[in-house]
Amino acid sequence: MVLQHIILMTGLLALSVCDLRTRSIPAGLTLALSAALFLTSVFTGTLRLPAAFSGLLPAFLSFLFTLPDRGKFGSGDIWVLAVIGFSEGLEKTVLIFLTAAVLAAILCLVRQGSAFRKLEIPFIPFLAIAAGGVVFCCDTGSIG
Repeated sequence: MVLQHIILMTGLLALSVCDLRTRSIPAGLTLALSAALFLTSVFTGTLRLPAAFSGLLPAFLSFLFTLPDRGKFGSGDIWVLAVIGFSEGLEKTVLIFLTAAVLAAILCLVRQGSAFRKLEIPFIPFLAIAAGGVVFCCDTGSIG
């Protein structure tokens, strides 16, 4: 499980850099991350398909809720959320998503009085920070 978390965090950091620099998420990098996580879970014997598929629920719901306005929460964000969900399962993915949303909301509140308030903020770095915190806290027994 530790190897999967290292792969997940490395991939999320790389995706965060891409999202911060170009405001886009490379599909190839997302696919490579999901393949690496899948193969690692198969070879280590930690693949649990019911938990993995239930982890896709937050990504599916995000897709449904963002259908009317595709401009803000993009398909790359949803694919990355799906990778996290498949790797971590439903409970951790919901916690990661909610933590990332709260962190993004806090940044938006802090930026409210500045000249940068109208700039869009990428969401993948928040997902990476939240995933790191949730995985660390769950592995050390602090939560969940």
